[in-house]
Amino acid sequence: ATRWDGRLEAEPACALEGDATLSVRGDCRLRLRAPSLSIDVWGAATLVSADRGVRVVDGVALFLVDRVAQGQPRVRVEVAAGAIEVIGTRFVVTQRGDGGHVDLLEGAIAFVDRDGAEHRVAPGQRLGWDATRVLAEAAALPASTPAATPGPTRPAAKPTRAPVDVDAALERARGLRLESAVPARR
Repeated sequence: ATRWDGRLEAEPACALEGDATLSVRGDCRLRLRAPSLSIDVWGAATLVSADRGVRVVDGVALFLVDRVAQGQPRVRVEVAAGAIEVIGTRFVVTQRGDGGHVDLLEGAIAFVDRDGAEHRVAPGQRLGWDATRVLAEAAALPASTPAATPGPTRPAAKPTRAPVDVDAALERARGLRLESAVPARR
């Protein structure tokens, strides 16, 4: 199934509703063609097409963003308090109601808040927000978050504050193989 004027493609088993605002019911792998990125939704999510990317209205999703060529605009994943700007990386976004956080697994991202301030996040760090602002600068992931292992099949970071059964979602996600033009880091 395709959505968003053919830019978004879903695996056949995905349960989707809507078009401009897309409700994903259950685990689902999505591929956005422009910009080039993969989204693994865990449980359920509500997504909206955004300029240079996607807006996460609600849900938990793992993102794998293909490397952006130098001089090209960054990919954006919008959330309640701003946007995550990406050059090429792997991270998990949890957005629930007016708050959430991003866990960076590899690469580099910048969270740009609504006032335009840029907050850098390094691999192994989490940055949280509420409806209007960043709660604190990026800090180390909680000890309960498993470290990513090398290779394209590494498990995702475990968002510890999500009100969904993240452990079950992680178990389902462990078998997923991420497909990307970005070579695995060794």
